[in-house]
Amino acid sequence: MIAMNRTTAINDFKWVIKVLDSSESKEHMDTTLKCFTLWENKHVDKSLTTVDKKIITELKSKFWSKFKNKVSCIGTFNI
Repeated sequence: MIAMNRTTAINDFKWVIKVLDSSESKEHMDTTLKCFTLWENKHVDKSLTTVDKKIITELKSKFWSKFKNKVSCIGTFNI
């Protein structure tokens, strides 16, 4: 098991959420998904500690919840 740098992971996640919150079009949402994917690639690892996996899972759930709410405000979007 490896420990992630929680501070970096959370700060990077906050940046992704800022991008999501500022999105106003389908193109913005596409970019938000790319940013989220980059965050995942950087911070998600199969060998994370149990606590770190739980943190990542909660952050991912928060992102998808906010993403789906934003999509409903912007309009139709195919995920």
